[in-house]
Amino acid sequence: PARQQTLSDTIRWSYDLLEPMHQRLFRTLGVFQDGWNLDAAEAVIEDTSSDASVLAGLEALIAHNLVRMHEQEDGEPRYTMLETIAEFAREQLEATDETLGASERHAKHFLNVARHAKPHLTGADQSHWMALLKQDHANLRGAIQWLNTRAERGDAGAVVASFEIAESIWWFWHVQGFMREAQQYCTILLRLLSGNQAAIQAVTG
Repeated sequence: PARQQTLSDTIRWSYDLLEPMHQRLFRTLGVFQDGWNLDAAEAVIEDTSSDASVLAGLEALIAHNLVRMHEQEDGEPRYTMLETIAEFAREQLEATDETLGASERHAKHFLNVARHAKPHLTGADQSHWMALLKQDHANLRGAIQWLNTRAERGDAGAVVASFEIAESIWWFWHVQGFMREAQQYCTILLRLLSGNQAAIQAVTG
């Protein structure tokens, strides 16, 4: 439709005005689902000389109306893209050879998030950590799905990483009412583990 084409042209125009390093930042941010914080951005951005350069890049994207920032209750900033802009970012990323690396770093970061959250999900800080996981649930889901796709291609390490995310946030799924989704993931994981001796040994070990 003409309206959508006009919007797409506007996004492309804003993207073309960016410096190459900011274009790469924008493309890479396409791996996120439903927003990210500064730590997550720094984890997935490659070839950055300092945290300040990531922050400066985000500020440039905000100035070009490609990224939005809002302050959370704890004072920390969270960044988002409108879905149409996020789709454009993913298209640009997929048109490069940067997709695999960005997806790997995204999955690794959210594996670490899940690991860090696990011991707090039944403690005194449960409500705080539940809220953090709920905020990044789309990213955790995206990491699991990407890892499972890699596992389908025979990557034993991806099976193990997907299993560890699921095992770490199991109680979150239970408390927040995501058990049907959790069961679907676990059914897939059991199938992926079946016959994969290397992955079975890593998980049971």
